[in-house]
Amino acid sequence: MKILLLGSSGKLGTAIEETCRKRNLECIGLTHSDVEIINKLELEYVINKYQPDVIINAASLVGINQCEDEPKKAFEVNSIAVNHLAKICQEKKIILIQTSTGAIFDGEKTDYYTEEDLPNPTNTYAASKYSGECFVKNTCEKYYIVRFPLLFGKRKNKSVGFVDKLLTWIDEGKELKIADNKIESFLYAKDAAEAILSLLEKKPPYGIYHLANEGQDNYFNFVQELIQTLGLKKEIIRAKHEDFGLPNIHYPAKTALKSTKLLPMRGWRESLREYLNENVKKMPFGEEKMLESKPQLLLDSTKLPYHLDRVKAWMNGERIAPITVEWALSTRCNYKCNYCNYDYASEDRKGAKHTITKEVAFRFIDDAAEIGVKAIPLGSDGESTFNPIVYEVILYAKKKGLDIAMSTNGSLLKDSELENILPCLSYIRFNVSGGEPLRYAEIMGCTEAHFHKVYNTIKKCVEIKKERKLDVTIGLQMVLMPKFSDQIIPMAKLGKELMVDYVVIKHCAENPERTLGINYEDYQKLAPLLKEAESYSTDSYKVIAKWSKLLSMGNRDYKCCYGPPFMIQIAGSGKVGPCGTFQTDKFNHLSPGNIAEKSFKEIWQSEKYWEIMNFVGSEKFNNSVCWPLCFQHKVNQFLWGVKQGDINLETYKQSNEKLPAHVNFI
Repeated sequence: MKILLLGSSGKLGTAIEETCRKRNLECIGLTHSDVEIINKLELEYVINKYQPDVIINAASLVGINQCEDEPKKAFEVNSIAVNHLAKICQEKKIILIQTSTGAIFDGEKTDYYTEEDLPNPTNTYAASKYSGECFVKNTCEKYYIVRFPLLFGKRKNKSVGFVDKLLTWIDEGKELKIADNKIESFLYAKDAAEAILSLLEKKPPYGIYHLANEGQDNYFNFVQELIQTLGLKKEIIRAKHEDFGLPNIHYPAKTALKSTKLLPMRGWRESLREYLNENVKKMPFGEEKMLESKPQLLLDSTKLPYHLDRVKAWMNGERIAPITVEWALSTRCNYKCNYCNYDYASEDRKGAKHTITKEVAFRFIDDAAEIGVKAIPLGSDGESTFNPIVYEVILYAKKKGLDIAMSTNGSLLKDSELENILPCLSYIRFNVSGGEPLRYAEIMGCTEAHFHKVYNTIKKCVEIKKERKLDVTIGLQMVLMPKFSDQIIPMAKLGKELMVDYVVIKHCAENPERTLGINYEDYQKLAPLLKEAESYSTDSYKVIAKWSKLLSMGNRDYKCCYGPPFMIQIAGSGKVGPCGTFQTDKFNHLSPGNIAEKSFKEIWQSEKYWEIMNFVGSEKFNNSVCWPLCFQHKVNQFLWGVKQGDINLETYKQSNEKLPAHVNFI
């Protein structure tokens, strides 16, 4: 396949050339100095000369203000030249990939714009780009129109984009006034290039496709993320998008894009961090301002791309050890949380004898370390601090070389043990879904006294971490039911007051029987409140909303559950299962064994274990019985993309210098 790339010196063109080079694809890149695309004869000459199979037109006159100043040129480049190009491609049966923009929408929609939405251009730039789209649709049979949001990335030419301007302004010490009501999605040019080449490889139906890194945000938060990632101290002044631009020109307030045809791309924050990491030495403010040494927290994606050796082994049909095993030491709990799918505080559990004895626990840890498990987060289906062996388990797991972490309500955690266990833990996450004592008690099914006990325990953890300079990450997790949205801001304030590392706000997973009454549409309405909560973030404290799940409407975008071989759960009863959904008696046939009755190594090596893994990972398995957006969701998304060929493993780089925090907790 021979590709002719027009506009090769811009952000997208630069990324496409680099990606083609890595894939050993023939790509002829031409810039404005090589061909003037508004000259029909020149265009015909270069196409006849190179005889391409595909033409990617990344040449464009961009910028709303510039196009208003030069409307004739805008239509010549973005529309008339595209018309000429479309006619040539149709005549010669060449596949045309025409780039476009989300700016063709009027910004009146409250949700993402998808491929099905009708454009309504409101300025010259948008009108010229949409006109070009129409010429392609009405002329070509073999075409892909790819629409982008705000694009960032390196470039060969001297044009200056939004991110480039920001870095220059920071270097020059200029005041940063950024709009907090201009909502956009974002796209790393390298990810755009991968997606475009994937279209050519996978050959989906011709037509229009939206490309955007997952998530949306306002410009203020985008700039704040950039500054924090670079470890800089720079004040940002909130402004409104109406404060900028030329009079009598309409600038759409919200043009975030989402695809209903393609798998979601990785989140924009992850992409931005990668871009800054890889290009920091080439930035205008110089080499002396390096990135933060503190590893990044990835709480709204999977860390499986950092374990490509195991992914490739799985792809080759090998029987791999799970990377992460979530494990409970007890079936019991002293809380009765509104959002819990099972009643772990029920009478028949209160007096239950612990199945996980010290002997069983240590045998499991020995097996896990031997077969290649890397991390054990204590969580799963019960409150592990109910079991008195929890402190010995943490120390022993660390001694055996395993990463160990804990999720807990904290009410039974002994303050006297914190000095011993905190140095061993990768993280400790307190389940706190209310920021005020009374509401905490109501939401979590306990008393206000529990709130105050947990508050003091968290405070003690923070003090020990600071005094001993420990690496442990201390966080709070809010499971958000829409009806308890009044606690979003109190939670953000509570985390800041306690000086923990982060507060994460996640959706509540509805069960298949829908007994919790979760309406996923309600999360859409909470976006402004969640954004306000995130604004409490500082250099040392993060408030993180899990946007990809909160705004997903509860939908899965994959057909098979490929995650369990990489990440399993073990119940407080000792029962091994692919995930939490299958820990009830209803799904006993999907459990390969119990670690209280048989060694974990034997269970893992058994044919039954792999029969279950293969069944759950096949299209024969009906995943409608599962909780939507489950424990495995992000891992499933990634592996589905790998299996479908939408994710190229060779594009993921593993570098010990760039590993995220808690990399083995995938």
